[in-house]
Amino acid sequence: VYGIYDAKVMGNKIILRRSQGTLCFSKKIATKLLRKLANSSSIGNMKVALQLVTIGVKIKTKTERLGKRKQIEKQFLMHGLAAETCEALAKWCNLKIERELNWKKSLRLRPGYPIWPNLSEQKKIFILLHPHKIGVSLTENYQMAPEYSTSAIVLNVS
Repeated sequence: VYGIYDAKVMGNKIILRRSQGTLCFSKKIATKLLRKLANSSSIGNMKVALQLVTIGVKIKTKTERLGKRKQIEKQFLMHGLAAETCEALAKWCNLKIERELNWKKSLRLRPGYPIWPNLSEQKKIFILLHPHKIGVSLTENYQMAPEYSTSAIVLNVS
């Protein structure tokens, strides 16, 4: 699932219009990045996209079954394939957003990474995108279930 929003850069925040919340980035790293984005857009106004993808729950069940059968090599390979498939789906969604918005280049940032360390920001993405429609939920520790799921904000950097 994905959504496209009008946004404005203010300080170390990207404020989404027509929504209830703001998305806060790490001050240390993001201030320069966000300032650059604001300077490249008209008076800090821009479009941003939020995306969330999953490859579902069946792959985790199969991976666990391999572990219980002590087929560790196959389990390891299945895990790697699942993680790479999820990343490929995220890249595909990112490209779809680029095409829809006529962006030449974009940057995909994910909660929990150094530039956006506050994993609780997942809540805002969930409120806006309603990923329960594709079977994704959020744990009390802000981890997504099923395991092979990823969310991001996509920014135009062309």
